[in-house]
Formats: sequence, structure tokens, C-alpha cells
Amino acid sequence: RRDNRLDPTQGYFVGMSNDWAGLGGQVRFVRNKLFAGWYYPVWDEVVLGIKGSYGHMFEIGSKLRVADRFFLGGET
Repeated sequence: RRDNRLDPTQGYFVGMSNDWAGLGGQVRFVRNKLFAGWYYPVWDEVVLGIKGSYGHMFEIGSKLRVADRFFLGGET
């Protein structure tokens, strides 16, 4: 519902992703992410943008490796 995907000035977006690991490997987990953003035009070329995300992950029968966990970085 954004007016422009690359350079939005108004609207919002909501998304969800799920990752499941465990087929053919030793590590088994489920990782869920929910993310959203809202854009509001304040003045002519000023836009207020708020984005956030939430994630939850749990192991299935084995301990999680450090490499499989959520980390801050990139766009986070």
C-alpha cells in the first residue's frame, strides 16, 4: 500500500517470513519474522518513516548454532 516501492512518501507495508531447517541436516529450527513500515508526508519533501521487525526462533530437538541465530547488521 505504498505509493512508490523504492522511494515511498505515504502508505504502509506488512510482511512475514518463515524459515524451517532440518531436512537432511543436523540442525533443526523454525524461524519466524514479522516486519512492517509506515510512511507519512509531513511537509513538501519531508516524510516520516517508521519501520520495525520482530523475530522468534526455536530449535527442534537440537541446540542452535551461533551462526543460525538472529544478528544485528546490514539493514537491521
